[in-house]
Amino acid sequence: MPVRRPAFKSSPTNPSLGEIQTVPERIKDMPYAPAIRVESPGDLLFISGATPSPLYHKHPHELHEHDHPVRIEQGCSSDLNAVMSVMDSAFGDRFGEAWTRSQLSGILPMAGVSLTIAWNRDSGEALGFSLSRTVADESELLLIAVHPDHHRCGVGRKLLSSFFDCARADGVSRVHLEVRDGNPAITMYRAAGFAPVGRRRNYYLAADGRRFDAITLALQL
Repeated sequence: MPVRRPAFKSSPTNPSLGEIQTVPERIKDMPYAPAIRVESPGDLLFISGATPSPLYHKHPHELHEHDHPVRIEQGCSSDLNAVMSVMDSAFGDRFGEAWTRSQLSGILPMAGVSLTIAWNRDSGEALGFSLSRTVADESELLLIAVHPDHHRCGVGRKLLSSFFDCARADGVSRVHLEVRDGNPAITMYRAAGFAPVGRRRNYYLAADGRRFDAITLALQL
């Protein structure tokens, strides 16, 4: 019986990378599944799930505190230009999720409403924002958006964490939100502990006339 030789111990295209990752653990904020080295005839390299290895493929917007610092702070009406820039880029009119400038201007002065913005500490660029409203012992996350250029950088999680911190500081015991059915952000919400508690049929109206359901998610703090 022939002896199988191990698969590549270095990248087939760049030997200087050295030995590939052998432990199937996901790297923090890494969107790709890890590579697994296997023994196989012909020195072939097999990738688990046929997805890129994080050793060879770094997401272009992977967040590291030292090279992409984020500052989370409270916003106000003077930040509406930055907020609308993120809003238009993140939502557009595909699903009817975006708010208008007048809607934002109208709600910001209301009691219990809070605007939070994620800024790039170096460039001053707005990376994302969240909008929430607190009534009695419950807070609603009305909006959360991250510019597409900064998706998968941890910005959304930082905004969500800030929302939780503010809610706890205000003595809130329950938080909830509504999100379009099929929105990828649902994965982040579920990972944070939110659970579905309801559905609003045909809640979102897209520019082309299509309608989409809203899922109500809630979390007990």
